[in-house]
Amino acid sequence: MSVISLKTYSMLSLVLRFFSDVDDEWICSHCANKAVDKDRIKEYAITLTWLGLMDLVHKDTIREGNGPAMISVWKANMLRFWARRHNKYLILGHALIGGN
Repeated sequence: MSVISLKTYSMLSLVLRFFSDVDDEWICSHCANKAVDKDRIKEYAITLTWLGLMDLVHKDTIREGNGPAMISVWKANMLRFWARRHNKYLILGHALIGGN
């Protein structure tokens, strides 16, 4: 049984091919203190695309009733809960993943 549907997988592969030319610059420790000018519009587009795909995967797993995929979505969202200080959802996610 697949974790995500074929439609969601094809959309994800299309987006990954589109953003595959993203160059990650290596910064030495000597240059680390200097400000690095990044393309903030591109970073915003990548982030928005990622969140949109995560939302599609979440809805797809609920519609299919795919339990293991729902757990995977919760695991991926745990980082967002930690970063945004959503402690209630973080505690619920740990209980769900831990099986309590």
